[in-house]
Amino acid sequence: MQVIAVSAAFLPTAASAMSLVQFFGFLNIFVGIFLTLALILYGAAFIVYTTRFGCPNRMESLDLIEWALSILFVLIVVLGVVQYFQRHPANMAYIIGTIVFVIVLWLIIYAYSGGKKKEAPPGPMGPPPPMR
Repeated sequence: MQVIAVSAAFLPTAASAMSLVQFFGFLNIFVGIFLTLALILYGAAFIVYTTRFGCPNRMESLDLIEWALSILFVLIVVLGVVQYFQRHPANMAYIIGTIVFVIVLWLIIYAYSGGKKKEAPPGPMGPPPPMR
């Protein structure tokens, strides 16, 4: 009897389980935090680039600017997807279900194929000669 009580304490109940809309709400918060950090990175890299006018290390800050812009682009796309899923939960369930179905189908096919790619046997003339 005690085992059932202890195991019931660790299992989520319907009232405490997180729905997908709530999950995407938390994801929205995290994406917003990372967008803020990426904007700070971009601003700091731009300031470093403008203040190192005569230094030979000036071009290193351009790498930081490129990374910051790449991160900003990816996060804006992720934020758009999260916003769409929050506004359209029926579409979200359909898309997530389709993705899970495709992944499971791919895993089944991969498991039954042996997991290895089969190499084609050499032709009637054998392998090609090495290049010089």
